[in-house]
Amino acid sequence: MGPIQYAKNDGIHLAYRVVGEGDLDVLWIPGWVWDIEAAWDVPGIGAFLEDLAGVGRLIMFDKRGTGQSDRVPEHQYPSFDERLGDVLAVMDAAGSERAALVGFSEGGSQALLTAARAPDRVISVVSMGGWARLVAAPDRPGFGIPEDVLRAAIDRAIENWGSGKGVAIFAPSRRDDPLFVERWAHYERRAASPNALEAYGRMLADIDIRDALPDVKAPVLLIHSREDRMVWVEQSRYLAAHLPTARLVEVASQDHLPFISHPELVVEEIERHLVGRARRASPLRRFATVMFVDIVGSTDRAAAVGDRSWRSVLEAFERTVEKEVAGHGGEVVKSTGDGSLVVFDDPQAAVLCARKLHRAVGTLGLDVRAGLHCGQIEVRGDDVGGIAVHIAARVSDHAHGGATVVSSTVRDVLLGSSFEFSPAGMHDLKGVPGDWALFELKTG
Repeated sequence: MGPIQYAKNDGIHLAYRVVGEGDLDVLWIPGWVWDIEAAWDVPGIGAFLEDLAGVGRLIMFDKRGTGQSDRVPEHQYPSFDERLGDVLAVMDAAGSERAALVGFSEGGSQALLTAARAPDRVISVVSMGGWARLVAAPDRPGFGIPEDVLRAAIDRAIENWGSGKGVAIFAPSRRDDPLFVERWAHYERRAASPNALEAYGRMLADIDIRDALPDVKAPVLLIHSREDRMVWVEQSRYLAAHLPTARLVEVASQDHLPFISHPELVVEEIERHLVGRARRASPLRRFATVMFVDIVGSTDRAAAVGDRSWRSVLEAFERTVEKEVAGHGGEVVKSTGDGSLVVFDDPQAAVLCARKLHRAVGTLGLDVRAGLHCGQIEVRGDDVGGIAVHIAARVSDHAHGGATVVSSTVRDVLLGSSFEFSPAGMHDLKGVPGDWALFELKTG
């Protein structure tokens, strides 16, 4: 992942980042508000962005006043038309002459307007949950929502901002997922202040690109959840009927972010639209707690007892791990030589299993260490992969003999449980952006 850099337009610094490589430039235009660091950490969003980076060179940015871009006074929040300049400034800074635009929510509407006003810079457009005019127009009563309803919705969003309650509207399929809600709440706080949220919210009522639709000559893919609770699917149906060349895919979901509930479908449709075909089968993804457990001092023990005796010790160790993991509802994915890679659906069960393993392998005269992290994993046949697996392995590297060390994600998910954790410091996990707070499970 490339570093955060800054484009400049009208004296405002716009944070952007480039991920991946390829002949095709893909510009991600965010919705209402965004943060290119915190959004990446929300389960499902980071994986979707990784998939886009697999299609081409992905360019992401934060709109002025939000995320890592300059905060601005109220009079400097741009109009919808003025935001076109910010989009082109980011493309110029990233060295992109022409790009495929992938926009979400308001970003979908911005992508369409950009295609109409700067056709020489746009190859194709993907709009997810977008619209032509969100607020009901006098010349078409009954289409769109009344402005007072929009105002009330914005007031509720401001009142609950930073709490994670917005998941019930943006991604209701994940409202009972504590990790998703916690990460979403963090993303909200990083993406915008309440004043910025209100400023952009007021602008939603000003968006009207109906007159620009005939000028969109680039091919357009529209994706919309059929039961979207934030923007009705009729909006994308209107776009499909009034764009010169557009294809609409309706997803059986309530999520305003359709790639949360149907990631494989959405990614395959986007790939087919941008490159002519789905270039690869999307891996099956699920959320899991990943644990690495391995024997401390295995090399010295093997040298001391000899290969044959050590093989017997390893077999006894593996049987013990399989028994305890199965008893806690987990799955041993594979042996790592002197340890095991294990996954659980329940983070509490994973920590209980780690605690039990320390005691169980002690009867074999062994000492083990364990590292845990929870996040999205990719299921690859009998194996698993993805950033969550990589992070769990790096967390395990920081555990000493007899200890279970967990990432801050695991600790946060288990807040309020009976487990107690002590800080284990801030660490640079090799290959993972940023510094990570780790915590050691207290014995008991």
